[in-house]
Parts: sequence; C-alpha cells; structure tokens
Amino acid sequence: METKIERIAWPNAEAKAALGSTLSESVERDLKTGHAQCYKLAGKAVGYMVTRIETYELVICAAAGAGLVEGFKAVEAGALGKFKSIRCHCNDWRIERLYARVGLDFVETVYRKRLV
Repeated sequence: METKIERIAWPNAEAKAALGSTLSESVERDLKTGHAQCYKLAGKAVGYMVTRIETYELVICAAAGAGLVEGFKAVEAGALGKFKSIRCHCNDWRIERLYARVGLDFVETVYRKRLV
C-alpha cells in the first residue's frame, strides 16, 4: 500500500487538532493567507503535513501522524525534479527524531525572541 497525499482546505479542525504543537502561529498564518498548504496522508503513513515553497526548496513546516518515515519518502518522491532540496522546520521532538531516518542533514538551529 502506498502513501496517498491529498491537499486539504484550511481551516480544518481535524488537521489542526492532530498537528497540535507542531503548528506554530506563523505557520497557521501562512495557511490562512495561502502561503502554506495542508496535506492529509493516508496509507502507509497516516496524518498531516504543512508545506510551503521557497524558490527551489520545499519546506515542511509542521507534521503529525503515524508512519511518517513513509510520509517523508512519499513527499520526497513527489518533490524530485521539482525542487532542489527539502527543508524541515518542525520543532516537535517526535518529528525531529525522524530527520536522520529520512536522510535530512542538520544545518542550523534558530532561536527567536518575540518583541510583540
């Protein structure tokens, strides 16, 4: 069974609940403005991913679910020939554990202080 990836409309209460702590205020704002898209995963991977496009890079902004290694592989297969790289900004430790398993290399750590 393959992983099926389907773009879904935002807002979506089920996706928002599932994404939980992986969904930051800025990512939710990007979803509302159309700068990011939400996808539902079904099959070997079950859950949700939020992505946005930055020039030639596909950015995974949030993810939650089961079998996400297969989900990342499905996203990578769909991105081949369309993007130069995939970058992840998911700051949930459960997602970060998957990075090495899907071939993502550590590049940077980002800290932010809110001013407003």
